[in-house]
Amino acid sequence: MIRALVVVVLLIALSPAFSHDGMHDDWLKSLKNGDGIACCVGSEAFSVDDPDWEISKDRYRVRQSPQHKWIDVWPNQLVTEKNKIGVAKVWPTIDASGTWTSVRCFLPGDGI
Repeated sequence: MIRALVVVVLLIALSPAFSHDGMHDDWLKSLKNGDGIACCVGSEAFSVDDPDWEISKDRYRVRQSPQHKWIDVWPNQLVTEKNKIGVAKVWPTIDASGTWTSVRCFLPGDGI
């Protein structure tokens, strides 16, 4: 019973914050990382609260969910366009177990 409750809470907490708000759909769909790879390719971005992203050693890093481990964002994973929505977004690559294996794209928020 407790295990089922934990799973439900994690699913709710980790569900993507849908980036497509109507006003910015075309802009969000146009975003690409430093390698020119589209960020929005059938999966939505996760919103990242200010405490869960930072600059460390001259590069961004994002706190991975649900493991809470920091993942470095390499220059080729960074979206360099000005953030029109203000909130940081991350497009992770997630394996079958729910673990983030890498970051496909990261759009810094306006918090730093």
